Parts: sequence; C-alpha cells; structure tokens
Amino acid sequence: MQHSKFLELEHEDTLENVERIQNAISTEQKYIDRTAHDWACWDDTYKFIKDRNLEYIYIKTYKTRPLQELRLM
Repeated sequence: MQHSKFLELEHEDTLENVERIQNAISTEQKYIDRTAHDWACWDDTYKFIKDRNLEYIYIKTYKTRPLQELRLM
C-alpha cells in the first residue's frame, strides 16, 4: 500500500517538474523570438548605412507608412 502511494507521489512530482521545464523552455523561446525579431528589424537599416540604397528610403517612408502612422507626414 505504501509503495503505490509513494509511486503516485513520485508520478505527481515528475509531472510538476515536466510542467516547470516546459514553462521555462516556453519563456526562453519567447525571449529569443522577441530578440531575434528586434534585431532583424535593424538588418535593412544596417545595410542602408553601408550602401545608401534608395529603395530603403522608399520602403521605410512610403510603403510601410511609419511616418504617416506617427502623423509626421
């Protein structure tokens, strides 16, 4: 009887630990996703600084409309 109770407690403890690990991985994945997205947004800007690509100006000012959305134009 005690053995089965011990196994039941072990099983519950294992399930809780697995859930903690899954939550930790999920939290870390969200952090990595946010960081990657934030850094990726700067790729075009970095390239523009190196090559002065006029397409960048068009895309950032007219196509994506950030200035209009901020009511700066």
